[in-house]
Amino acid sequence: MTLGAVSVGAALLDWTQGQTDAASAGNPLASAGLAIVATAPGLQIGGSVGLSLAEVVYGSAKLTVSRGSVSGVDDPDDGATATLDGDLLAVSITEGNLFIGTGATLDLATGAATLPPTDSTTAVGFGITNATLNLGVFAARQRVVSGTATALTGGPRYTGLTGAFDRAELRGVDAVRMVGTNLTFKLNRSSVTNGAVLDWKQGRASVTDSGNPLSEAAVSLGASDPTFEIGGSVGLSIADVVLGNATVRVGRSQVSGVTVASETLKGELLSVAVTGAELFIGTGATFNAESGLVNLPSETSTTAVGFRVSGGSLNLGVFTA
Repeated sequence: MTLGAVSVGAALLDWTQGQTDAASAGNPLASAGLAIVATAPGLQIGGSVGLSLAEVVYGSAKLTVSRGSVSGVDDPDDGATATLDGDLLAVSITEGNLFIGTGATLDLATGAATLPPTDSTTAVGFGITNATLNLGVFAARQRVVSGTATALTGGPRYTGLTGAFDRAELRGVDAVRMVGTNLTFKLNRSSVTNGAVLDWKQGRASVTDSGNPLSEAAVSLGASDPTFEIGGSVGLSIADVVLGNATVRVGRSQVSGVTVASETLKGELLSVAVTGAELFIGTGATFNAESGLVNLPSETSTTAVGFRVSGGSLNLGVFTA
């Protein structure tokens, strides 16, 4: 954990005093042994966390939380002339594993949760493996225009969230088997009514590019990206009678310049896209619990009986002005 305390509006101290490390010769603060530069977050805490609740909820992850002052953030509602200064809270979770049910274990020595294998005959519950999450909350406290700063009382707050996990699965319920793979979600929000969302990349190709004041949050969202999106591949088997899988993406975006007759409209677009859909209702198909995919019977099968859909796709759009 690193911590730097300073009065509001003042600069943080460079404890390395420009040297290559905190103990370098010539650093008057070397005896403190603090390798904290002035540009580091004012507060940062992190490490590996493991959890077990009543031997029903098991979880583990690597967690980092930081908070610091940032400046020069492009004002999304006046990006041509104004920038914002404020406080940035960043939360990062990696290598996250979660299981709710029976069959998982927690290693008290390492703090790591071990989920039951996919083919376990005794485990019952719902598990998520290898989850990652990046959360950023930027609270603006002053707006700067042409070098002149104006304090913002109850200023705008911007929230960005990106996450992904390799696999989510219902285990041990023979009648219903459900597997989600390569699942992702994104969220970008502004507290300003009808306001624009923040460009967490600040116009750069990568969120971590040098010069991005929001890089600590590692939220890879641009201003033109969907304000909400969730997607991934999902496979389902119900009583070995209804079997299906598909790749699904649901998103919501702010759009403008939509023309209807003589009017130009601005609003929100909800989009749903389904691709690679496979469905079989009957007997003769099988469900691969490892991949979450359905194996359809051949069209010439003499034993399969049922209704089959293959290679299905669907696109839905709902625009609200």
